[in-house]
Amino acid sequence: MSSLNALSMIARAAAGGRSATGNVERHVEKSDTELAAVAQKYLRMRRKRGDFFGADLFADPAWEILLDLFAAGIEGRVVSITSACIASGVPTTTALRWITLLVSRGAVCRAPDARDHRRSHLYLSTEAKAVMAEWLRALSQAYHD
Repeated sequence: MSSLNALSMIARAAAGGRSATGNVERHVEKSDTELAAVAQKYLRMRRKRGDFFGADLFADPAWEILLDLFAAGIEGRVVSITSACIASGVPTTTALRWITLLVSRGAVCRAPDARDHRRSHLYLSTEAKAVMAEWLRALSQAYHD
């Protein structure tokens, strides 16, 4: 079972069996904007814990990248590889290994910059975006129950 399928099953279970992966290719709706806000708040809180316990205690670069790419996609922001490395919170070489893994697993797509072919941009695959939305809905619901 792929990691995206596993995450989707976990998110669906947390959401009471409901699936949010119906029509992914829809226009940005208020719920998408709210999910981007949830992702941003979650990222801020994850980083805030480092203020209390020390940033070196926590490292989850793949998750940080996925959350950042989800919010960026909804907000219409373009994320360069350099920006994704910074968002990961780990050294660049470590972040690049995680990006390579995320691309190889189909969660993240890489596209050349149209203006500067030396750079590439990253974005979530359609499937990963749907799974992230499902998980964020489940997270949001958990805090509202």
